[in-house]
Amino acid sequence: MRRVPREGGNISRATRAKSRLYGGMVPSLQSGLSLPDIITGREEGSPKAGTPRVGLIRTRFGDVETPNFILCGTKATVKGITVEMLREANTQIILANTYHLLVYPGPEVIERLGGLQHFTGWHGPMFTDSGGYQIFSLHHGSIADEVKGRRRGSVNRGESVSRASVPGALEGDRVDKLDAESRLNNEGRFDDAVFDRDTDGDDPNSHLLRLDETGAVFRSYHTGQRIELTPERAMEAQAQLGADLIVALDECTPFHTSKGYTAASMRRSHRWALRCLVALSRLREMRGGLPPQFPVFYEKYPATSQPAWHGLDSHDIPAREAFPQQGLYGVVQGGVYRDLREESVSFVNEHPFFGSAIGGSLGADSEQMHAVVRETAQQLRRDRPIHLLGIGRMRDIFHGVRQGIDTFDCVHPTRAGRHGSALVPLAFWEDSGSVNVPPSACWDYGDANTGARKVDNVAPRTGVRASAQELPSFLPGQSAAPCLSAHQRRRTAFPAAAQRPKEYVDLRNAAFKFDDRPILPNCGCYTCRTASRAYLHYLLKAGEQLGGVLVTVHNIFTMNRLMGSIRQAILQNRLDEEEGKWIHPLMRL
Repeated sequence: MRRVPREGGNISRATRAKSRLYGGMVPSLQSGLSLPDIITGREEGSPKAGTPRVGLIRTRFGDVETPNFILCGTKATVKGITVEMLREANTQIILANTYHLLVYPGPEVIERLGGLQHFTGWHGPMFTDSGGYQIFSLHHGSIADEVKGRRRGSVNRGESVSRASVPGALEGDRVDKLDAESRLNNEGRFDDAVFDRDTDGDDPNSHLLRLDETGAVFRSYHTGQRIELTPERAMEAQAQLGADLIVALDECTPFHTSKGYTAASMRRSHRWALRCLVALSRLREMRGGLPPQFPVFYEKYPATSQPAWHGLDSHDIPAREAFPQQGLYGVVQGGVYRDLREESVSFVNEHPFFGSAIGGSLGADSEQMHAVVRETAQQLRRDRPIHLLGIGRMRDIFHGVRQGIDTFDCVHPTRAGRHGSALVPLAFWEDSGSVNVPPSACWDYGDANTGARKVDNVAPRTGVRASAQELPSFLPGQSAAPCLSAHQRRRTAFPAAAQRPKEYVDLRNAAFKFDDRPILPNCGCYTCRTASRAYLHYLLKAGEQLGGVLVTVHNIFTMNRLMGSIRQAILQNRLDEEEGKWIHPLMRL
C-alpha cells in the first residue's frame, strides 16, 4: 500500500485511506471538501487507472498465466464439456463450488477418491469458491432476482437504486464499528431481523434456515437434510476437495440492502475470514506441519526481484503450513460504500491471505461497477494475486485488467453457449454487418414463390465471401425469379447486420438458417473447424444437446484466446489496440 505523507499535523487513518482515492491529496477540515459516501463512477477527481500486469500462479498441479479467466465447473464439471475439450481449448484452470459439492456427493467422497483433480480427471489447477455467493442467493435471492425486482425474506431493502446512485445522497451516513450500532436499520432503530434471519423452513422460495454469526444452516436441495456451513466447515470441505486456490467464507450482500446491513455483514465476513485462517492453519498442522511449496505468485510485469511467497510477508503470522498446498483468498466486501470498501481492503491487506478477491455488490450498472472495482483494486496489495468474483464480460475484463486484476470467473461464457449465444470479436460485426454475405445466406430456400430448394453457388466454410455484385440475379433453373435487393439482404436475409453489436451473437436467429460459414473463419476451435452456422442453428432450434455443447466449446476457446491476447498485449504495451479488436465502439457506450 502506498503511504500518504502526514503533512499539516496528525491525520487519522480513515482520512489517509480516503486520500488514496484522490491521488494522495488529504483534504483538510478547512478546505471545505467532502467525500461522497457512495462510489458512483460519476465523481470528478476519480483516481487514475491502475497498472495492467502479467504474472504467474504456480500450483502443485501446474501454472496459471495471468491475467486469466477461470471457467466455472460448478458441480465439478463444466456442463456438457469433457476435460479433453477443455484441454484442447487451452484451458489452464477451472472452478468448482464448495456449496454444491457439500450438498452432493460430499467432500468426504471426493477426498476418498483422491481429490477433485483425480475425481474429475482434470489434472490441472483448480479454484473452489466457498459458497458465500450461494448464501447470498438463499438469503436475498439471486442476481437475476435482484435485477428483476424479486426479493426474498424480511431483509431491510435500504436505499433504492436511484437514491444510491446519486453522489452524496448518504453523505455522513457512516456506520460505527460497534456491533450494536451496526444493527441499526435505516430509521435508527435496533433491528436484529435485519442482521440475523431465522425461518421455520416453510419458505418455498428459499432453502436457507439460519444465517448468523456461527454460519449458515440450509436445507439440501438433494436430500432435504439440514446442512451447516461455518468458516471451519468451509475450510475443512475445501481441504478435502483439494483445490489449489480456495476462498474464505463470506456473505455477498446485494445492492438493495441498507448501508447498516452491508456494514454488519461485511464485519461478520471479516470475523469469518479470521476463523478460516485459524482453521486452515490447524488443518495444515494436522497433516504434517511442513512448510508449503505451493501455491506461489510471481509478478512478471512490472518485474519484481522476489516472488510473493505465501507466509513470508512481514504482515503474516508465523505458522506451520503443510498439505493441502492451498492458497486462501480473503474477500473484500463493502458494497458500493467507499468507507466500507476501504475498511475491508485494509482488513484483507493486513492478514496473511495468499490472494485478494473483490466480491459483494459492485453497483447498479457497469459504470458504477467499474468505479467500485477501480477504487478497490488500487488499494489492494500488489504482491498478491487479485481475483474479481463473478465478472466475465469482455469489456469488463479489459477494464479489470487495466486495474491490475489477475483472474476472473463467471458462468456467462458457458451458460450463454448452452443457450446458443456465441462470443464474437469486432471482426464478426465488420464482416457480417456488410453486404459481403454468401449466397446461401441470401436465398430463402423455402420461398413459395420460387419453389427453390437448391443453390449451386454456396460459399465454402473457409469464410470466402461473395460481394453484392457477384450474387446471381435469379435462381438457377428459374427464368424470372428475382433475388432480394441489397437492402433486403441486409435487413431481411441477414438481420444480424441490423442488430446492435454485442459480445455475442444468437445463433438461433433465423438469419443463420442457410449460412454455411463457421462462426468465425479464423477461430481455430473444434466447432469452427467442423460446423457451420446453419448446422448450429438447426441443432439449437431442434433442441439437440450437441448444439449447446458445440457453441460452449467455441466460447471456451474464445475466452482463452482473449486472455492470451491480453497477456501478449500487456507485454507489448498495446492493450488499447488489442481491446479495439474485440470490443465494438458502440459496446462501450
